[in-house]
Amino acid sequence: AGQIREPATVLHGEANLRLVDAGALLEAPFGNGRGSALIAGRYGYPGPVLSAVVDDLKIGYWDYQARASWQLSDRDTISVFAFGSHDYLAQGVPSGDPTASKEPVEQLVSDFHRVDLRYDRALTDGRVRLALTGGYDSRGAAPNHMTDRSLGARLEVERGLTEALRFRGGADIRLDHYRLE
Repeated sequence: AGQIREPATVLHGEANLRLVDAGALLEAPFGNGRGSALIAGRYGYPGPVLSAVVDDLKIGYWDYQARASWQLSDRDTISVFAFGSHDYLAQGVPSGDPTASKEPVEQLVSDFHRVDLRYDRALTDGRVRLALTGGYDSRGAAPNHMTDRSLGARLEVERGLTEALRFRGGADIRLDHYRLE
């Protein structure tokens, strides 16, 4: 249940370039302000930077997020939110055998992806959300590898009880299918 900020009402974007990664974000309203779309991502390139110093190490990562929302009425909104990432580490394993491959061996490969479909209803002093989430996770490196496919549904309720007190509650159910190789 990723918490995200409200959609922007004006077109905006940003980009950054750092020593080990680069990223960008673009968000745009559409449909006379009733809809909004956002896409963002980051790509890490520490591998080439580190390989200048260490020859038997490979490392990398990337992540992304995307959101689209549409205001059905003054109180009702539907949206889809997707996000995920990939992390990778391979390192040389000393064998003592001069004929052995010098190619780094995968130590860690980790991926996750989520898609969250949401219906939000604004209340006078709070909100109700119904959501359906699908996910895919993958962890490990050969020969040990685990995957998890998941599907979940949730109900969230938030309501102001007094000026200083808010109620937040809900229920959720999630099914997971694990596979180990």
